Amino acid sequence: MLRLMQMQQSMETRKQSLTEQLLKEREEFNKDLKTRLDVSAKLVNAENQFQGEIPLDKATPQNILDQVGDYFGPKKPDAKAVATAEKK
Repeated sequence: MLRLMQMQQSMETRKQSLTEQLLKEREEFNKDLKTRLDVSAKLVNAENQFQGEIPLDKATPQNILDQVGDYFGPKKPDAKAVATAEKK
């Protein structure tokens, strides 16, 4: 009889442990779901609001391509110029 009572008590403890574990998993799921919903709502609101322009320290120069070319090295000769020079 004592053994039966111990087994019943053990089963009740397991049931409580499983129930607590399920509750913790549900709480984690609910927390994750709430976070995802909050982020989604913020993204939707951000898409509907104009944030303005990004402030720049100085104006963009007109010759930006020339500046990039100068930075990465000398300009390569024009293909027509090379072809004409090879024919001579």
